Amino acid sequence: MPIDPEITETLERISKRLDEPQNATAQSDALAWGIIALETAGEDSEKLDTLRRRLVEFQMGDGRFTLLRGAFEVFWPTPAVLIALANSYAFEENKSRGIEFLLRIKGKHWKKSPDAPAKHDTSIEGWPWVVATHSWVIPTAMAIIALRIYRYAGHERVREGVRMLLDRQLPTGGWNYGNTVVFKSLLRPIPECTGFALCALQGLADESAVVKSIGYLSREAAGIRTPLSLSWSAMGLDAWSRGLAQRKRWIVETLGKQKMYGEYPVSLLAQLVVSYYSDSGPVALFQKDGGNG
Repeated sequence: MPIDPEITETLERISKRLDEPQNATAQSDALAWGIIALETAGEDSEKLDTLRRRLVEFQMGDGRFTLLRGAFEVFWPTPAVLIALANSYAFEENKSRGIEFLLRIKGKHWKKSPDAPAKHDTSIEGWPWVVATHSWVIPTAMAIIALRIYRYAGHERVREGVRMLLDRQLPTGGWNYGNTVVFKSLLRPIPECTGFALCALQGLADESAVVKSIGYLSREAAGIRTPLSLSWSAMGLDAWSRGLAQRKRWIVETLGKQKMYGEYPVSLLAQLVVSYYSDSGPVALFQKDGGNG
């Protein structure tokens, strides 16, 4: 299948902006997603390893990868960095320490009291955005995706993370940032949160457990033209073999909206590119020999 010229142009733009480390890649997530997008499109491995050498400068002594160099508390980019490093043999020590950190770090959890305002089970351990905070949907989903790419699907932390995501699923389908019912009010789902969770749960949960969420996202996707929401809506549905027939056209349309709104950040451009190439979800895309992780 020919690649849409808008995707080729976007890849060139990403590559150019990655050569401007003082601007586009001052944050590790931008550099990581840029590498992931270029790798997905078949970029030369030598160039990618040059970029990866800059990426590992964000790693701290305990293995975490911080958003900004030295910003110890903000480690949520760690899973994306591990995905960006996954298929290179030049960074085994960095990957090993990053995985160990991811398996070790936990959010802040406690036994829920009977009169708690939030309904979800606060004792189930997932992953937080930053140090000493509660676990939420997107960082937990990303941690599971990264660990699965490294073949840790059976690890107890992944199994617990799956339990956490299923507990945070809204009873009507979908996920938001991580709450379900607060002060007896049912919260609403968010497309990108739902897509992240569905990608993480692919092959680790029965379809019957997420069928309402698949239905919600299938209904919402046609009206989405923002980069983060569309990227993860498409990948979440692809992961469950509910691929959007117009996915690539919608991605191109979303890229075209930069004429109105201005250029998207590198990380968003890159995630759109990844979703353009991903037909079975991110785990299958980055596990070169296939499998469920």
